[in-house]
Amino acid sequence: MSENKTQSTKFVHLHVHSHYSMLDGMGKIPDLIAKVKSDGQTALALTDHGVMHGIVEFYKECKRQNIKPLLGIEAYIAPRSMKDKQPRIDSSAYHLILLAKNETGYRNLMELTSLAHLEGYYYKPRIDKKTLKKYAEGIIACSACVQGEIPRKSLENLTEGRKALKEYLEIFPKEDFYLEVQHHPKTVPEQKQANENIFKLAEEFGLKVVATNDPHYVNSDDNIAHDALICLQTGKLVTDSNRMTMSGDNYSLLTRQQMAANFPDHPEVLTNTLEVAEKCNVDIELGKFRFPEFPLPAGETNESYLRKLIDERLPNIVSDVTKEIQDRIDYEFKVIKDKGYLGYFLIVQDFFRFAKEQGIPTNTRGSAAGCFISYALGITGKQLNPFDYNLPFERFLNPLRPSAPDIDADIADAGREEIIKYVSKKYGQDRVAQIITFGTMAARMAVRDVGRVLGMSYSEVDLIAKLIPPLKTTLDKALGEVAELKNLYDSDPRIKQCIDIARRLEGVVRHASVHAAGVVIAPEKITRFTPVMMDAKGDRLITQYEMHAVGEDGIGLIKIDFLGLANLSIIQNVIKIVEKTREVKIDLDEIPLNNKKTFQLLARGETIGVFQLESEGMRKNIKELRPTTILDIMAMVALYRPGPMAFIPEYVKRKHNPARIKYADSRMEKILKQSLGLIVYQDDVLMIAIELAGYNWEEVDKFRKAIGKKITKDMTAQKDKFFRQIIERGMAESTASELWNQIETFAGYGFNKAHAASYALVAYQTAYLKSNFPPEYMSALMTSNKDDLDKLAIEIEECKRMGIAVLPP
Repeated sequence: MSENKTQSTKFVHLHVHSHYSMLDGMGKIPDLIAKVKSDGQTALALTDHGVMHGIVEFYKECKRQNIKPLLGIEAYIAPRSMKDKQPRIDSSAYHLILLAKNETGYRNLMELTSLAHLEGYYYKPRIDKKTLKKYAEGIIACSACVQGEIPRKSLENLTEGRKALKEYLEIFPKEDFYLEVQHHPKTVPEQKQANENIFKLAEEFGLKVVATNDPHYVNSDDNIAHDALICLQTGKLVTDSNRMTMSGDNYSLLTRQQMAANFPDHPEVLTNTLEVAEKCNVDIELGKFRFPEFPLPAGETNESYLRKLIDERLPNIVSDVTKEIQDRIDYEFKVIKDKGYLGYFLIVQDFFRFAKEQGIPTNTRGSAAGCFISYALGITGKQLNPFDYNLPFERFLNPLRPSAPDIDADIADAGREEIIKYVSKKYGQDRVAQIITFGTMAARMAVRDVGRVLGMSYSEVDLIAKLIPPLKTTLDKALGEVAELKNLYDSDPRIKQCIDIARRLEGVVRHASVHAAGVVIAPEKITRFTPVMMDAKGDRLITQYEMHAVGEDGIGLIKIDFLGLANLSIIQNVIKIVEKTREVKIDLDEIPLNNKKTFQLLARGETIGVFQLESEGMRKNIKELRPTTILDIMAMVALYRPGPMAFIPEYVKRKHNPARIKYADSRMEKILKQSLGLIVYQDDVLMIAIELAGYNWEEVDKFRKAIGKKITKDMTAQKDKFFRQIIERGMAESTASELWNQIETFAGYGFNKAHAASYALVAYQTAYLKSNFPPEYMSALMTSNKDDLDKLAIEIEECKRMGIAVLPP
């Protein structure tokens, strides 16, 4: 074909699978879009098998690369009713391509795929024609591959194919139903006859035909890796005969020239794809928060009711509402109100209130403890007064950035489902769902999977896998860093083949599961915002969109992390046991933070079973530190991690010899006094930039991101700005240089101070219970770990050391 002819060929892929067609497709969304863009195509569809997992990512990436997104699915059509589930009769479903023309069509796609999973699931998520007709508005349909009902029935009998087509034309307007042809002569030899039948039916019914290629990967040289992926799906070896394979034909994202070559006698089937693309115009509104309405008492507004709750609860936690406290409340309230988040606080305080009433221990993670209003409302613990720990509100909610509040809840894992049920009942079960998450093939896993389907021995594959560094590495990086791995790769063709295939499968979605914490609450029926499905066990409603797609940067649903924490369940059980056996009622909010037994236990390093403090290294450091305040526990929680760990010896020395405490600049004392003059928390760095270098909260947020990500260009710009401004404000250049070196060393490892405070409090609570109620604590601890024999053995030894008898069950 001539170059001019190629350039004039008009074509758009309408039937495309990404790696969200799990263990079937392997194309990553940015790569798919980049491929069609490089070929001069102007639009692209995404039609994964029965799911819409990738739609938001696809939409955003298409916009970024200036390609028109065509949003769809390849649906499964039940042969009878979607509720019929009889073996051998209903186990095989037909395929049908559905594309959204407009917003109505997009919403109907979400409804259809949700119903397919919730009501029609039988081997596959299926819908029936009755349901399809109900939600057909705004949707274009294409007859799909030979697994479509029309081509499959027409192969059996053209009359049956004609009958099936008539049924679809009762569902879709004639102008929105397209017949589909493909070209896969080796893997689908019946395709040629199917195409001939399609052209006959098109002429008879006056319908248009579109060409597709059913791409399952990006480039033609991905076919070997894709074949391995299919083997993973089917549990076969690549050497097995009589297995499912697509390797005989090219199922890549073909160029316009390649598609034209497949259909030289029917150029119209290519140009017709543009007609479909032109009809599809969907705009998804992203980045706008959609809050559910909190049910208010009569006559109240969000503003008045939140004020009322603060005023009612504040006297229970502070004895004197000083001007400093009232000013802080007024300031925070204004920021929260101006940003439109009053309703969010009402929603969050309500389930924390419920948890407290049910005796379910809770905590918060992240920066929430820096918000005094959270403290006043009982969201954060009574012993986490932000003034006591010098916690800035702006870390939680930056007044100069359009960031949303994010209150992540730690909940006793035994009570997590109870709280989620409460939220579901309050806002409606059709408005609340947990969030899906996807597991992708990391380097080691990819090698193990590929080695298995290639028929390599376990020991051989295990040798390769164990040479790959375990954390956040790629195979390319490992080959560059691990000489032994590179030598095996260069010297053994089978190992080279295994690694080369695995490299192509790295990052490909392997499975879906339920996010450990995330829950979304919609302002109306959730399927207006995200499609849903059931988890693998069939007992939890989950979104089809992942966390980033449903949250702040995507659809904008309110997302709350309910993370089940075993240590909080241990605390809950200790309280129950003590009340039952000793008739003593423990109120966590009232336990003294200066308990002698607690600090004696910590000084002895007897912290097995104590939250955050039980590792061997931590026990050694705690013993050397001999903490006397919760601030010491906070510092240890923050310092005991890569990078800051180097500062632990100096912190210990300063603890026991206050004469060592010094400040590079006297203005730093109010920032670093609680950490004995050392930079311990990320907040320390930020407050130095604000107080000494004149940054505002918007600037300091950019500063935090630059030093956290260690991007050279950004770090250099921030260093120049920091030096210039801090020297202008009176710091000696040598002192500034020394300070910057500390900050740079600290970069990327800094711990959020509010998070450290929250976790230090739970650490103290567990230490308090262990030291004051040892049998009850160890009983609850071992009950929690009853299925972990390694932990149980350690805890039984700890009981012996403590003089506590452990009796057989």
